[in-house]
Amino acid sequence: MCYNRYMRLFCSGAESRYHYRGKEMYVEEGKSIMRVETITLNETRNVTLTAYIQETGGEFRYVTKRPAVLVLPGGGYEYCSEREADPVALPYLKAGYQAFILRYSVKADAVWPNPLSDYEQAMEMIR
Repeated sequence: MCYNRYMRLFCSGAESRYHYRGKEMYVEEGKSIMRVETITLNETRNVTLTAYIQETGGEFRYVTKRPAVLVLPGGGYEYCSEREADPVALPYLKAGYQAFILRYSVKADAVWPNPLSDYEQAMEMIR
């Protein structure tokens, strides 16, 4: 069986590679089930967008696009809470959504309009 920290990935039989954070996850016969990418939106302010992208098709050939959710972890612009990032996004993955986590500008970099710019830039990437 394949696992990550928060969500059970459904694997059976002989498994090939399984990677997490920035790598594709593989199961039986080398088929990709999900791609995880972290994209830097602003290196100076350390703004990143983590994308959990699931494949379409397979058993559900008629599904060509999946709905998506953008998670903005709390932290009062002092930090981005890790317990409100992946643990919030992963149940959406299990429900069939594409999930994105925006780690936005914090502390001194959180002056207006930086957080709004971070959000707008993330939405442009997602669309």
